[in-house]
Amino acid sequence: MGPPAYVSEYLLNRQFQADAPMQKLFTDITYLPYGGRILYLSSILDLFNCQIVASTISDKQDTISVLDTLNQLPSYLEAIKAVSIHPKRTKKLSKDKALP
Repeated sequence: MGPPAYVSEYLLNRQFQADAPMQKLFTDITYLPYGGRILYLSSILDLFNCQIVASTISDKQDTISVLDTLNQLPSYLEAIKAVSIHPKRTKKLSKDKALP
């Protein structure tokens, strides 16, 4: 697998508290052993109240499942400039589709 298409600046600076809901969102992909195989949970956590606000389970760790999770977020977030989504730093994403 080659280098990532885009590496964003890390803006949280270890400030994991948010003043309002849907202001700081954190993403991660977790491995789930299930029935002799591995499933992948893509989730988005709201740092305001530590609530999972979106999630997708897939049999592949790929960009499509991450985009499915992002598409579950409320559409009004696109208009809010103060929202910050931070992925856990990882090197593995499928090469099938680049993130926008």
